[in-house]
Amino acid sequence: MSAVLACYAPANGKKLADLPVDDREAVVAAVRRARSAQPAWGARPLSERIALVDRFRGALLEHGPDLARLLSWE
Repeated sequence: MSAVLACYAPANGKKLADLPVDDREAVVAAVRRARSAQPAWGARPLSERIALVDRFRGALLEHGPDLARLLSWE
């Protein structure tokens, strides 16, 4: 990952960050890892998957204002 993408706030043009850009091989590898993880996720009991997704939902709600601020900068 040697390439970077400069991210600017559209409201004021201020540079927010330099973000790493993956090459094709890195993206393909990430998709492979995700696909290989899916059977284990699908094998978990539904109640466990619901609990994990609900935990994620709770984190989103807890950090909602911060996430909204970050997304509005982008």
